Amino acid sequence: RDAQEAAISAENKRLFNTAQLQDHHALVPLAVLPQGTGQEESNIYGIVLERFFTALKKPYIYNAIKIDANIKEYAFTGNGIGVLQSGWKKGNQDDEDMTQNISGVTENSSYPVQSINAEEKFTGPKKHYTYATLLQLMENPREVDAGKLAGLGTPATRGGILKNIFDRQYITLKGKSILITDKGKFLISNLQKSDELKKLISIPETTRWEEELQNDTKQFLENIKQFVRDVIKNTKVETYRSEKEITGKCPVCGKNIYEGQKNYYCAGYREGCKFVLWKTVAGADLSTADVSALLSGKQTRLKKCKKKDGKTFEARFVLEGGEVKFRFDNK
Repeated sequence: RDAQEAAISAENKRLFNTAQLQDHHALVPLAVLPQGTGQEESNIYGIVLERFFTALKKPYIYNAIKIDANIKEYAFTGNGIGVLQSGWKKGNQDDEDMTQNISGVTENSSYPVQSINAEEKFTGPKKHYTYATLLQLMENPREVDAGKLAGLGTPATRGGILKNIFDRQYITLKGKSILITDKGKFLISNLQKSDELKKLISIPETTRWEEELQNDTKQFLENIKQFVRDVIKNTKVETYRSEKEITGKCPVCGKNIYEGQKNYYCAGYREGCKFVLWKTVAGADLSTADVSALLSGKQTRLKKCKKKDGKTFEARFVLEGGEVKFRFDNK
């Protein structure tokens, strides 16, 4: 629809550009979907097909317009666009330009002010990143007074980079918003303590490494090796010890309870205290809130548990004599 057959040629660099070909290339829908294709696969195919043929549509052409308004002793400036040709953006809600369309305004012309309305507004907090906005930042990094910066990764690898950060629990997803975790905050705050390590979170520095990687892979590898040697030589390990968060008090010896990778353990284990709470009990997960309840002498909410033979049952957990016991609701 609205595609130009004449645009299917080797001269169309939006379709065929060997210089932009990297480790992976985009999906090109040139075959008809086979019978029996599921709805999800059909939806993905439709998205790829629509985006592919966007490159064959007419260009989007517009004029950037700046308006200067003088009202008494006050000067106001406004920006907008005058659309000359909708082209590939026609009917595409995802690509609609949010800039105000003020077509019909001509250069060096004067227009009367029809009305003036004063509004009181407050600035809000900066919006959280989403997948789309974070990938956009990785493609076109921005830094004050740094000029144009190289993109981080490639279109094929940026998703994998984000997945690694999610898997390491430095960031988390809440709705569509990407939020930094306490683990991520701890990492950032400690990297900033070292002039060498802070380069790992510097947008200009990491994009410069990206340019080096593209220009000379061998030299880039040598520079990274030297960077690691310098960091190991100049960084004090004791500076980066984590402040462990206390979950509660041990019911056996009274010392602090800390969260481990697979359990909640007592700080007195070196002195022989055997108290431990495993994060999974009878197939049910123990959350931090559950542990706090148990350590304060309360019971947990109803848990869905599983026996060794695979049968399921429901019970609450309580602590008795330093061990987790089941408590069943009377029916």
